[in-house]
Amino acid sequence: GKGDTTSDRVSPLGKNASRKYFGNYIVLQYQDGVYAFYAHLSQTSIDLVKVNDIVEPGDLIGYMGSTGN
Repeated sequence: GKGDTTSDRVSPLGKNASRKYFGNYIVLQYQDGVYAFYAHLSQTSIDLVKVNDIVEPGDLIGYMGSTGN
């Protein structure tokens, strides 16, 4: 997000396991409307955050992986 990162909070909008192209992924929306897309996450990432959770800077949202194509 923009500005002071200590005040940025993000809300997971969606995630899906084993998508054909991106593998496990999560989409986050920052309070300023910017979206971030994290793809190819490991299988162990699936239950770290749920849709509509609020996460703070430094929170673990996923593990690096190699899922998808």
